Amino acid sequence: MVNLEARIEVLAAALSDSSRSRIVFALMDGRAYTAKELAYQGRISAQTASFHLQRLVEAGVINRHQQGRHRYHHIANADIAAAIEALSVAAPDEHLRRLKPGAEGEIRLARSCYDHLAGRLGVAVAGRLVAAQALMAGEEGFILTEAGRRLLAEIGLDPEVVAASRKPLARQCMDWTERRFHFSGALGKVLLGHFLTAGWLDRVRDSRVLAITAKGGALFQEKMDLAVDDLAGPKLAA
Repeated sequence: MVNLEARIEVLAAALSDSSRSRIVFALMDGRAYTAKELAYQGRISAQTASFHLQRLVEAGVINRHQQGRHRYHHIANADIAAAIEALSVAAPDEHLRRLKPGAEGEIRLARSCYDHLAGRLGVAVAGRLVAAQALMAGEEGFILTEAGRRLLAEIGLDPEVVAASRKPLARQCMDWTERRFHFSGALGKVLLGHFLTAGWLDRVRDSRVLAITAKGGALFQEKMDLAVDDLAGPKLAA
């Protein structure tokens, strides 16, 4: 009889270095970066960053791909991203790294969690979907209800495209700062993509932070009955 055990020590060793954890945390915005960009975000030299990136690639935490003269790095998959977020939730509060003045409020308000929306806004959007009975639990996960289809259409999405995704429709992802659930899965990815392309949200350079635009503030209120000012975040972007 063969006993199989998950090699969690491989993942743990890859994340045990503070520079590597900063690199991984930077990649949790769902985008791909060069070694030079990640060296800057990790506050380390390019040579040191290359060493750490190789360790992370070997452990399966990140993937690397070549495009022209540049090599880009990104989180390997959604399961790794979910594990990183879960570790962030489990990490002791007294060990939190202090952020620049104002930055803590920004990252708590709205940020990307790999390919979906997190922070107070992400939790609020999830709460709105639950309150509207947009999702129903089925045998194989969540199912989009008629109320959910109407809500998605109202904000400018095609509910048939969302429902037809091969990915799980929605998963509860414990929010790192809020200690409440937001949604990942196909629905979470589509919503974040729509909020960005439609101008509800803007990405903040070199950060997971997402700024709520003036247009977005009005549309979150009109389309989803969410008053973003009540979330006590930073001023709305123009």
